[in-house]
Amino acid sequence: MFAAWQPAAQSFTVERFDSYWGDKPSIPAVSFRGIPDPTTRALEMQKGSVDFTSEVPYGDLDTLAGKGFTVSRNVTARNYVLNFGSLKGTPFADIRVRKALSLAIDREEIAQYVLFGMGRPGISAFPDTMAFADKSITVPKSDLAAAKKLLSEAGYAAGSGGTMAKDGKPLAFTLYTYPQRPGLVPIAGAIQSHLRKLGVAVEIKVTTFSAIAKEMKPGDARLAALASAMYPHPDFYLRQTYHSKGATNVWGYANPKVDEALATAITTRDEAERTAAYNLVQRIAAEEEPCLSIAHYGVNVVMKPGVTNYAFNPIAHDYMLDPKMKLAP
Repeated sequence: MFAAWQPAAQSFTVERFDSYWGDKPSIPAVSFRGIPDPTTRALEMQKGSVDFTSEVPYGDLDTLAGKGFTVSRNVTARNYVLNFGSLKGTPFADIRVRKALSLAIDREEIAQYVLFGMGRPGISAFPDTMAFADKSITVPKSDLAAAKKLLSEAGYAAGSGGTMAKDGKPLAFTLYTYPQRPGLVPIAGAIQSHLRKLGVAVEIKVTTFSAIAKEMKPGDARLAALASAMYPHPDFYLRQTYHSKGATNVWGYANPKVDEALATAITTRDEAERTAAYNLVQRIAAEEEPCLSIAHYGVNVVMKPGVTNYAFNPIAHDYMLDPKMKLAP
């Protein structure tokens, strides 16, 4: 039950409610602190001012484990996604441009070296570890030659300095992202490097999540970490992302076959028909790439040695505390 709130310190405290009908937690009280910066979270853990945190920089995990902290590494239901400001009136309207950008991005390299193995390469909505993923979808290998061929077919040619241009306009954009998720800024840097080889200039702008919506223009893009199963049902993510009137589909993607499949899936009582409809949406999205799925998210949790009995919940937003957890004095 609520105990205290300190707005200036960005913290609040809850206490155990001993009349609760379910399992009684062994920890009498928990204080939550808001620490937006991943590096600061790692430093606070090492200073001993916090007992439990999540989402520290991936490069710090081995160091923290070596110092005796318990490190939990998990794949969760969230994706790193690059979405465009608009698919209308911009170069991104051309599927060949989107697919060229996608083929130039080395997802394997990002997963292994940028995310330190905290995540998996991905192009589809769901990792194949999830029950409703279409497991026939495979992640394409990076292919710079194929990417350049697609841009050529779309009317782009290398200009001065190797920059791809069409009708005198260079193919370039600003990529917005935010720092709270430890993988976002490093991934943005990797994408910038990969697309430079394609002849596409990318300027990275790191700001707050809320500021992106105000600053981002139709010809820009955003790299974000989007939850794919905050509700454990495929319709949650597929509808809001790919339906023509989807809540997050602000880039204006529309495909009647996708809308029709989603309508079938949400109304049919036949499980096989529903699965086939959701799989169709996933395959169309992986083929047309209205937004670019880069990797499936890895989340880390770091605890001091005295914290025990923690169990990771794969559909929690970041983590979920368990009443069975214990904290040694």
